[in-house]
Amino acid sequence: MANLANGAESGGTARADLVARAMQATATRTWVAVALALLCGIVAQSPNLLLGRATPNLDFWVHYNYAREFAISLDAGIWRPRWAWNAQGGLGEPGLLYYSPLYYYLSWAASKLAGGNVWIGMQLVEAGAAMVLGLSVWRLCTDYASRALALLAIPLAIFAPMLCLLHLGFNGYPWATATAPLGLLTWALLRPAAAGKLLDIPAIVALALTICMHTVTGLMAVIMVASVALPVVLSQPLRFWTRRAFWSPALTVIGGLALSAWYLLPAFASQGLIDAGVWRENYTPFNAFSLSTVTAAVFGVRWFAFQWPISLIAFATCVLALWIVRRERGEDLPGWFAPSAAIAGMTFVLSTELSYPLWLIDSPLRNVQFPHRFVTLLVALAPFLLVMGLAARPRIAMASGVLAVLGLASLAMGSLVVARAAAIDGEVIDSREPLGPYVGLDEYRTVYTARGSGVGLSYDWQAQCDAVGATCSPRKLSNGAAHWKIEAASATTLRLPLHYFPSWLGTANGRAVEVRPDPERGLARMAVPAGSNEVSVRWAAMPAERAGMWLSLLTALLLAAISVRVRTGRARRAALRGRP
Repeated sequence: MANLANGAESGGTARADLVARAMQATATRTWVAVALALLCGIVAQSPNLLLGRATPNLDFWVHYNYAREFAISLDAGIWRPRWAWNAQGGLGEPGLLYYSPLYYYLSWAASKLAGGNVWIGMQLVEAGAAMVLGLSVWRLCTDYASRALALLAIPLAIFAPMLCLLHLGFNGYPWATATAPLGLLTWALLRPAAAGKLLDIPAIVALALTICMHTVTGLMAVIMVASVALPVVLSQPLRFWTRRAFWSPALTVIGGLALSAWYLLPAFASQGLIDAGVWRENYTPFNAFSLSTVTAAVFGVRWFAFQWPISLIAFATCVLALWIVRRERGEDLPGWFAPSAAIAGMTFVLSTELSYPLWLIDSPLRNVQFPHRFVTLLVALAPFLLVMGLAARPRIAMASGVLAVLGLASLAMGSLVVARAAAIDGEVIDSREPLGPYVGLDEYRTVYTARGSGVGLSYDWQAQCDAVGATCSPRKLSNGAAHWKIEAASATTLRLPLHYFPSWLGTANGRAVEVRPDPERGLARMAVPAGSNEVSVRWAAMPAERAGMWLSLLTALLLAAISVRVRTGRARRAALRGRP
C-alpha cells in the first residue's frame, strides 16, 4: 500500500511538473510575442515617433490641431471637449462634438508621459495601437495554429501596407489607430469561444471602442459584424431568424451602438446645426474603388496605392488562404471559416465596382466616402488567414509558396512606406509651437454663419470693444468655461469672439445671461452691464447628449451584470463538478 501511495504521489508530482513547465513555456512565448509586437510597433512608427518627421497635408493639420484643442480643453477642466476654440480664425467650431473622441483622449493622456508634448503623445498612442493590433491577431492565430507560426501574424499586421500608408502618408491618425479595436473585434468574432454565443460581450465592447476611435471605421465595423450573419441567412433563408448565428451579430451591433451612444447620439442628432452636406459634396466615391477599371477611365483614380497594389495583395491573400483551407479540410471546415469568408466577400464587393449601384443611393454607406476604405477590415483578417493557410499545410507546394510570396510582398510594401517616410518624405515637425488661430473646416461652420464667409479671419475683438467704449481681455479657458474680463462704461451688447451654438450658457459676474446669435455674422451675442465684468460662456449638454450618456451607462451596467452572472454560474458549475 505504501508503494502504491508513493507511486501515486510521484505520478501526481510528475504531472504537476509537466503542467508547470507547460505554463512557463506558454508564458515565455507570450512575452516573446509582446516583445515582437513592441519592436514592430516602434519601428513602424519610427519616422513620426523617433525622428519627429511627418508629411503635412489637410488630414495632418486637422488631427494635430484637434489633438491640441482637446488637450487645451481637458487641461481647462472641460471633461468632454466639443468645441475647437482656435478654429475659424479663433472664433471656434464644434468639430470635436462630431469627431470620435477616444483617440484624442488617449493622445492627451499619453502626452502627459511626454511632458505635455501632444505630438509625441499621438505617436505613443499609434505605436501602442499597432502593438494591440498585432497581439490581437497573434492571439487569434494561437487558437488554431502553433504559437511559433502565429508569430508571423504580428509583423504582417503591423506592417500591413494599408496601415503604414494611413499612418505615414495619408496621416489618417484616428483611422489608423482604429485598427487596434478592429483587431480586437476580429478576434472576438472568430475565436472558438464565440461559437454558439447569443450575447458576445467582448465583440460588443470591441465594436463600441472602434466606433469611439473613428466613426467611419466604426460604420464599416458595423457592416462587418452584420456580414457574419450572411452564411446562415443564405443557407436557411426561411428559418434564419430562429438561429443564434443570426441574432448574435444583431445583438452585437445593437450593443455596440448603445455602448457608444454617449458620443454617437449627439453627433448624429445635431448634424442639422452644421454644414454636414460638405462630407458628401466634397468627397465622392466614384474615383475611389479598389481594383478600379471602368470608373478609373471615367472618373480617374484618387489614390493608386490604396486602390490597386494594397487592395490586390489583401484580396489575393484572403482568397488563396480560404481556397487552401477549403481544399485541405473538405467538409470539415473550422468554425472561423464561414464568418471569415463572409467578411472577406463583403469587403471585396463593397470596395470594388461591383457595388457601384449601392454608392449611387443616398444612404449611410455614402458616409464612408471612399469604397477602398473597406480594405481596412482586412488589416487584421488577411494576416490571420495567411497564417491559417500555411497551417493547413497544402499538398500543392506552389499554393503555400504563392501565399508566402504574398506575405513577403505585403511586408516589403509596408517596410518601404516606413523607410521612405524616414529618409525621403516629409519634414521635421516643431512640436513645441503653440496652437494659434487657424482656418478650420467648412463642414463645421454652424448654420448661423454664412458658408465660406471667413468671418474669423477678419474679426477684430479689440476694435469691437473700442467701438462701444469697453475694455476687453483676450479669451481665457479655465474651470470648464471660456472667460473674458470686460470693463464697460455703460450697459451694452457685445458680439463675443465666439461662434454661436445653441449649447452656450452665458454668465456675467455669476448671473445667467442669455446668449443669442448675431444675425449678421453668426457670433455669440451677450448683454453686458456697466462696470467691471467677468463674462463666461460654458457648454450646457444638449438633450441628445444626456440621453446618449444614460443609454451608454445603462448598457454598460447591463453588460457588466450579465458578465458577472455568467462567470458566477460557470464557477458554481465547476465547483459542483469537482465534488467527490
